[in-house]
Amino acid sequence: MKNVEELKTILETEADLARALLADVTHEQEAIIKLQGQDVAATVSAQQELLKPLENLEVERTRCIQSIGGELKNPALGKSPTVKELVKALPATDGEQIAAAAEQLRSVVERIVTTNGRNKVLLDRSRRFVDETLRIVTEDHTRKIIDQRM
Repeated sequence: MKNVEELKTILETEADLARALLADVTHEQEAIIKLQGQDVAATVSAQQELLKPLENLEVERTRCIQSIGGELKNPALGKSPTVKELVKALPATDGEQIAAAAEQLRSVVERIVTTNGRNKVLLDRSRRFVDETLRIVTEDHTRKIIDQRM
């Protein structure tokens, strides 16, 4: 099936882009730890550039899954089948290839989510440190840090 090969290619491409995103998120974490603000900004920009092609691939993947579901004419699939449902309805070899590609993507996405969670904790702790330092320096915000008489 042409659409099955297309779906496999889409899933593999998404996994490759997700790996690149994971590398950027990991680099962001290192930049946060090393207090390198410019690197954090650069990695965030790189992440945003990767998200657009991922979004487009996601739309293509959804379209392709619906197309395959229509071709199979399996009433159990419905209008918007999931990859798991589709794998069960496909012939064994095609189903195994799609399942393997989907598992690669799922694995990388889970690692991205975990790393992003750690980055959020690091940023929250950094923000609290800055807030506490400012509070101590300004005696609970009762004293202005910058003289605005200029």
